[in-house]
Amino acid sequence: MDKLAAKHNLTIVTDHSKWKYGKFLELLKDTKVFVSPFGLGEFSGKDYEAILAGALLVKPLASKFQSFPNIYEPHFVIETKNDFSDLEEQVMPILSHIDDLRTKG
Repeated sequence: MDKLAAKHNLTIVTDHSKWKYGKFLELLKDTKVFVSPFGLGEFSGKDYEAILAGALLVKPLASKFQSFPNIYEPHFVIETKNDFSDLEEQVMPILSHIDDLRTKG
């Protein structure tokens, strides 16, 4: 993630400490891309929060999941390989035009 940030002049937050929920929501409002790795399982409530905040959700192997509502459909999520080795290839073409996509939304 740090190499990607340096290469493309991105701000990436990878803080693993506990945050107050209000602080998390404030950060989420300014988030364009939310990378959601597996935690204790493949599903995370943060996936829904990211989408509702207007962020692009990036999730490995997303097409394998089903939820209700199914946020793992291609129009909600960008799927990556399990090890995120294709993260730059999947995200940067979209991120470079994200403001245009948001205004058309």
